[in-house]
Amino acid sequence: MSNIILIADLHLSDLRPVARQDKNWFKAMARPLEFLDNLSVDYNAPVICAGDVFDRWKASPELISFAIKYLKRFNHRFLSIAGQHDQPQHNMELLRKSAYTTLMKAGAITHLTGNEYRNIGDFKVISFSYGEDPPKEIEADIMVMHRMVWNGRPPYPGAPSEGNARLVLKEFPNVKLIVTGDNHKPFTYTEHVGQTILNCGSVMRMDADQIDYKPAAWVWDGKKLTQEYFPIDEDVLTRTHIDNEKERDNRIEEFIAKISNSKFASGLSFETNLKRWLETNHISKEIEQILYQAMENV
Repeated sequence: MSNIILIADLHLSDLRPVARQDKNWFKAMARPLEFLDNLSVDYNAPVICAGDVFDRWKASPELISFAIKYLKRFNHRFLSIAGQHDQPQHNMELLRKSAYTTLMKAGAITHLTGNEYRNIGDFKVISFSYGEDPPKEIEADIMVMHRMVWNGRPPYPGAPSEGNARLVLKEFPNVKLIVTGDNHKPFTYTEHVGQTILNCGSVMRMDADQIDYKPAAWVWDGKKLTQEYFPIDEDVLTRTHIDNEKERDNRIEEFIAKISNSKFASGLSFETNLKRWLETNHISKEIEQILYQAMENV
């Protein structure tokens, strides 16, 4: 039996996430791609990504060139579906406008067309990008889809109940392995022998709450899943930005409260009233400049 390597949520981005402190963000993104390429060679296996190759559909030429450089190394063995981040306006019909499509045209990735069966190695595979609804009558070894699926507690208040892993298994009883992307927290769920859900998790740690997270690629041999952990720098995540945001929010709330309690002259323009307010309150020059710039753009 052959192997398949499974990942999701690469989220290649031009800008370093605020929670990370890498000096060279592109070098940090290259590390898991190089590891994945070597893993593909070691297992002699293709890679399937369950969506969100990019963090934003409109990536810069620099980021697109970066992605082409590293994904072409897989020699047409990097297959993917499109997540909502890959799609303009989260709309699959507009995918032609995206950086994801540029990767397809450049031969860097192979797009798995929705609701089409494909033989990959020894496996019968069917895939669905974000926004593509799978029919109920599916019989496959592997189904790949970009959909918020969760196990245990819902990932956020009001999360749709149909994303519950137990219900997803019941929805597709004739699929052996259901692979999902979108939820950045990985898990596997098996209710009975012969059927499993794999939610891959994100390839990189991007948020402060992922400090203890160990991202991994998943290798499926038809019977069991094996995790191959990506190399990480332990000390690149920080919570400083969260504390700074809280401090900033407190200052903004205080500022709004001051304005709300001020007496503006009804016969004067907003700009004149604001200038008078600034003259009678202790506001930093930086904040004054921001307010004046905002007025100029109105």
